[in-house]
Amino acid sequence: MSYNEDFHIIPLLRDKANGVDIQPFTSVETPFSAGESAGVPNSSGAISEAATRLPLSLKPLHYLIRLQPFVNGNFSVFGYMEVEMEALEPTSNITLHMLDIITKNNTVKVLHSGGVEQRQVGIKRHHYDPVRQFYVAHMDEELIKGERYTLQMEFLGYLNDQLRGFYRSTYRDDDGTTKYLAVTHFQPTHARRAFPCFDEPALKATFEVHLARETWMTSLSNMPLAETRPVEGQEGWVWDRFERSVPMSTYLVAFVVSDFSYIPSTSGKDTLFRMWAQPSAIRHAEYVSEVGSKILAFYESYFNVSYPLPKMDMVAVPDIAVRGMENWGLITMIDRSILYDPDVDSANHKDTLLEVVAHELAHQWFGNLVTPRWWDDLWLNEGFATFVAYIGSTYAEPSLKKMEKFTIERLHKAFEIDSLETSHQISVPVGDPSEISEIFDRIEYNKGSQEVVSFCMLV
Repeated sequence: MSYNEDFHIIPLLRDKANGVDIQPFTSVETPFSAGESAGVPNSSGAISEAATRLPLSLKPLHYLIRLQPFVNGNFSVFGYMEVEMEALEPTSNITLHMLDIITKNNTVKVLHSGGVEQRQVGIKRHHYDPVRQFYVAHMDEELIKGERYTLQMEFLGYLNDQLRGFYRSTYRDDDGTTKYLAVTHFQPTHARRAFPCFDEPALKATFEVHLARETWMTSLSNMPLAETRPVEGQEGWVWDRFERSVPMSTYLVAFVVSDFSYIPSTSGKDTLFRMWAQPSAIRHAEYVSEVGSKILAFYESYFNVSYPLPKMDMVAVPDIAVRGMENWGLITMIDRSILYDPDVDSANHKDTLLEVVAHELAHQWFGNLVTPRWWDDLWLNEGFATFVAYIGSTYAEPSLKKMEKFTIERLHKAFEIDSLETSHQISVPVGDPSEISEIFDRIEYNKGSQEVVSFCMLV
């Protein structure tokens, strides 16, 4: 079975993307040689943590990501990726995560940065482990400990409709016309669906993102826009290049390509704060723009740690798998949870909206700046953000008395959940991606926040 057939990727390989011919990419070899294991599922059908973790021989330092999503075409994504790595120990393999992506083998190159000029290192063969979602390049020679190498790769992806990875979302404008946008949701293990990467939270690196878009659309990423230039040979298209990011985990990288409008905050703070929504709904984003900027500035003072990015964009997305996602500098939230019409919406909606905004902004410190090494400590990430959100909400809207509600809304819920047979400890060993997704439950948020409160009272 070929790589393409094995993944049933998409019939777009036999189509055209907005007039650009797409040729089937060379198959990746899937058989394993002696001594290579795909990992053995346990009794629950999951793979153990040890079997799914990447080798410790390489550390990513910097990614260059170029993506051209055909948002208004057949939803294909043309991609190019470079990742600069340091060899932490001698190795003959380069192993990354990859899922639902087709690689073009003859474009995969490895360059050794040692010496005056870069030297290309030969690749004996490629293979893909579908169980562990590993792409492996077997080298002709051993990589040298302490030296730097760059892996380059072209690939083909797809804007799926599963609300994970790089996906497509839709809304209807005032005329009833369906409009498309491209959005990302990478937590916990979905960055590998958008580009090949070292998709573990501890493996932080800097990122330089380039997004191609049609001229009437807008693109956003974690960092501010650095420059825009035409796409050579494609009239009506431009490349947006974004500034290099701070070191961050892959699950926090984010992109949005849309025709959305924005409202800037008028609070006068140093950090650029913008709230984005579909044009017909942007008038309902004013409250979040103002209160969000206020909470962000409060957190800087409260933690005595500056927000490390030069801007914050919040986007009201029509379709997202969760209420909100804390992508660093580019928070995405479900539109019905973040838009507020004071003439229509209830006080309860305002209360919930405020808590969600404060929660995602708290993650800019708890989770983004300080990140657990692995997902078994998710409770620290979510527990801190859940508790701190009540502090931020109370500062922004004292009349709502959010801190007074914490015991009822969180402590009592934690007791209730913990009394059930389905309860579990807050730190759970996980390895398989399906296991990781399952621990995003009320235990991590409610019980985790109670542990944080206990720590605070002790300290």
